[in-house]
Amino acid sequence: MKFKILTILAASMTISTGASANLIDNGDFSNGFTGFSSQYTLSTDLQPEGTYTVGSDPSAYHPQFVSVTGDNPMLLANGAPASNPNLVLLSYQGTVTDGGYYAFSASVMNICCKNPFGAPSTLEFQIRQGNDPFAKIAEFSTTPPTDAGVQKTAVSLTPFFLQAGIFDFRIIDSVTTAGGNDFAVDNLSIEAAAVPGPIVGAGFPGLLMALGGLVVLARRRRATAA
Repeated sequence: MKFKILTILAASMTISTGASANLIDNGDFSNGFTGFSSQYTLSTDLQPEGTYTVGSDPSAYHPQFVSVTGDNPMLLANGAPASNPNLVLLSYQGTVTDGGYYAFSASVMNICCKNPFGAPSTLEFQIRQGNDPFAKIAEFSTTPPTDAGVQKTAVSLTPFFLQAGIFDFRIIDSVTTAGGNDFAVDNLSIEAAAVPGPIVGAGFPGLLMALGGLVVLARRRRATAA
């Protein structure tokens, strides 16, 4: 009987929901910018602010950008100007098959500059469903010049709930300072997450209370059967 009680208790401590597949198709930009839209200007010259492209070596698109080896495609951008703040760098619309809790992650790199200068970028990753306002699920700020050319990971601090149906995802750079503010984004991912159940939130006393309740219930069942 003790084994059965502990098994039931353990099962109630963690809830895993949603499908395991990434909800963002082409999140690694292996197919270029396919599936996305942007309010930035697509260009192979990233010297003007508010421009973007998909490429593997930032220095090929701006004389001051850092050089990165390899052929891994990334979304490269020169941050939007102060004259036009909150431009949407990337928009994506996807579908949630299984409603549940999800977590977000992405790779972010500061690509400015060969010379040690430049303003930081602060990327906001936002999501919404239906007519709800966009909610920020993660934020990441670069720290030039020390992180130039260094790939780091942005993650959601807590899981967020998505209903089955359509969702909208977007990226905004909230910094509008010129002279730097240049970045790369890669490996966008929204995948199912395990979230703590209500018993975990109650702490150790909650665990004891839940266990005691199950023991009392088991004794009552035995007495009824007798």
